[in-house]
Amino acid sequence: MNLEQCEIVFFDGDCGFCNRTVQLILNRERDAVIHFAALQSSFAQTFFDEKNQKLDLSTVYFFSKGQLYAESAAVFEIARYLKFPYRMVRLFRFLPLGLTNSVYQFIAKRRHLINKGYCLIPKESEKKRFLS
Repeated sequence: MNLEQCEIVFFDGDCGFCNRTVQLILNRERDAVIHFAALQSSFAQTFFDEKNQKLDLSTVYFFSKGQLYAESAAVFEIARYLKFPYRMVRLFRFLPLGLTNSVYQFIAKRRHLINKGYCLIPKESEKKRFLS
């Protein structure tokens, strides 16, 4: 697998809200092209080390076509791959990034309170899309 050609969502694997969001992506994706990696995985550690990128567990990252997106920019790029109406989230990308990242950070700080204790168990057909 050529990583430069992959779409990868990096998420906090210990976060119920984040796991539910991954489940939403799996259920609402137009084409099954996105791969997933928990930020705590050895794959993520190696990936970020090779990119000389600092890893923050409170941030969602999306790697697509050789570009790494973080926070709200990642959310907007992920939405490109989702079915209607979820892809409409992309409309907010026209707002200033400082504003959308502030909203993102507000939610990220409270993500463990929003949804506690959800464990993502991928279907057999989805397991190959998770990178560890």
